[in-house]
Amino acid sequence: MESYVEVSFLQQLLTMLLSLRLAQSICLQPVLKGVCYGYAISISFLSVCLWLPSSELVIAGIEMLFLFIYFRHAYKTYAMAFVLRVLLMLSGWVLYDGSFHNGMWFVPMDYRLVYWWLLYALLFLLHAAKWKDIIAKHSYVYEVKLYSEVGILSMKGYLDSGNLLSHQGIPVIFLDRSMQAYFKNERIQWVVMKGIGDEKAVKCYMCKIALANTEKQNVLVYCGQKLELPFHCKALLNVHLMTMG
Repeated sequence: MESYVEVSFLQQLLTMLLSLRLAQSICLQPVLKGVCYGYAISISFLSVCLWLPSSELVIAGIEMLFLFIYFRHAYKTYAMAFVLRVLLMLSGWVLYDGSFHNGMWFVPMDYRLVYWWLLYALLFLLHAAKWKDIIAKHSYVYEVKLYSEVGILSMKGYLDSGNLLSHQGIPVIFLDRSMQAYFKNERIQWVVMKGIGDEKAVKCYMCKIALANTEKQNVLVYCGQKLELPFHCKALLNVHLMTMG
């Protein structure tokens, strides 16, 4: 069946972007906007341009590259987005016919996309209105500002209910060791950290912290290890911060 390549490309691009947005809300695993756009554009463009016998293998290879490089911390989002994309394409195919190539639905030439795209626009708008509320409600993610001699650091922090470490009444938070240079001019405090069967003194830095809509308070920052936190957060927060602000 004949199709408009340009229209099919745009249809695939919108389908992938919508699927990614919905998947992030469902799985609560956000992905960087640049990754989403790069992934959607790459797959959509290659799907309409490659017409070789092995083109499907090329597309599958690109999919795997994005999965293992850019979605390695959000594999649930990737899987859910893939399922939603397939469901949307199959829905269009069942209702309006068309054809498939490289795993992509090619829109028939006599198909009027106006109503389909209006539905997409409505879903995008509804998602934009609810997205931040859903994440804030379920993810324990907070906007954080750290005040050091170098300047103000703004980042996202992840609240860990198991982090109750404090020293002389001051809560201890954890940052990735790559950020240690920001605190080289701060006052040092040695804090005893207890592990399983042992304990050790670690070097922490005294500074000020402010969560969204709270006053500044003292905090000790430990930057002695590499962190990999959900939602691209840079700081592992302390429960005591919630009761002191």
